[in-house]
Amino acid sequence: MADEFAGGAGSVRPETLVEAVRTYVSQARAEGVDVLVTDALIPFVPSLVAWGHEGAAIAAVVRDLVTAVEPAPVTVVYLRDDPDVALRRALEREGPEWADWYVGRLAGSPGTRSVTSLAAAAEHLRREAELTLRLLAATPWTVVAVDVAGRSAAEVEERARRGLAGPLGA
Repeated sequence: MADEFAGGAGSVRPETLVEAVRTYVSQARAEGVDVLVTDALIPFVPSLVAWGHEGAAIAAVVRDLVTAVEPAPVTVVYLRDDPDVALRRALEREGPEWADWYVGRLAGSPGTRSVTSLAAAAEHLRREAELTLRLLAATPWTVVAVDVAGRSAAEVEERARRGLAGPLGA
């Protein structure tokens, strides 16, 4: 994936994503790994959106990912927040130059070129979250959605732990 991304396209073909996941999960299973914890390994929705793929194509990738990881069960912990609040928090944490960097990064990708402000970024993130949750709902995967609004890190962790207790066993 890194070679394809760095090769100048600034994106990775969906087939490459699916094959990389298939290989990763197969190798882990062969090595006797019982649990994999990854950060945004699947379903790749934000990347696919940024690279200019539309909903139907992204849905096909998610379906291919379901097949690629079988028979491994998948649990996705999805942290959600109000994009306006999250962006404001990032701006406070990172400083005013961060906003220009973030908006520029989004505007520089084919699928997010319309993002020209933090307000547009927030709207984009709302649509992206809706798409992600809709696609995840169509999978056999367990989705643990944790709302982070108004919660401390410890409270978010506790909610995630409770959500994982069933799929991973207490």
